[in-house]
Amino acid sequence: MDRPYSVLGVTPGADEEVVRDAYRSLMKDHHPDHGGSTEEFIRIKEAYEAIQQNDAAVRAGRAGDSGPVRRSTDGGTTAKTGGAGAHAARGGAVELTEHADPDAVDCCRGIGLELRGEYLTLRLVALVENADLTEFVASHMLEGNEERPVAFVTVENASDGTVRWRGNQCLSFVGSDGSRYESAVEYCASDPKLPADWTGSDVTVEPGAQLRAVVIAEELPSDVAVTELSYTQNVFARRGGGSGIEDKERFRIPVRTSVKPLLSQAPF
Repeated sequence: MDRPYSVLGVTPGADEEVVRDAYRSLMKDHHPDHGGSTEEFIRIKEAYEAIQQNDAAVRAGRAGDSGPVRRSTDGGTTAKTGGAGAHAARGGAVELTEHADPDAVDCCRGIGLELRGEYLTLRLVALVENADLTEFVASHMLEGNEERPVAFVTVENASDGTVRWRGNQCLSFVGSDGSRYESAVEYCASDPKLPADWTGSDVTVEPGAQLRAVVIAEELPSDVAVTELSYTQNVFARRGGGSGIEDKERFRIPVRTSVKPLLSQAPF
């Protein structure tokens, strides 16, 4: 690819804030939703990603292998949290807090569509609508070369307690026909088929940790496209010997037609 710093118009080795400001400005100018070129948009995005990856490698080399590191999902930028409504009062009735502001879901802050909540930061990294499941599912589970929508997401625990990611139970794919399609019951991404840092399972995420997950949808009609992902996170009581669901968050991520080409490739 082109030299990343040249693409962003900054001096090699420039300060992170300078790089980030240049990136934001260019992404606004070239965003497909505002008449920009998709090719240039991707070129700028890949340049910024390359710089971020290089910086992360340098930091890791300095720090050595000292255990789990909390990785930023957006290169240190701050994303807006969409939706309104109070979080549930502890010990009282549970109110569903919804995050769905389309302005908070764009590609201008890194790769993917991101929403931040009180408990989770959820980012849709890729959405392959006609994925060949032989790449993700153990062969003994397949009856044929099935094709289904497959979502690739990163999940970061932003709270001070453990939460359990339940993508295979609580992630829904909303179709262009208005119907809600759940994650596949018969097919689940097989961990041995995935890279070591990705999972197809529902797992516990510790505070500050980040998970990379793959979720397969049930079969959609051939003329139906995915227009939105919906995920509900249940938070179970942890304090005062309580039990049951203490709070909930729901994330609704609109997937606009204009950004689908940017999300159409699996990240591995």
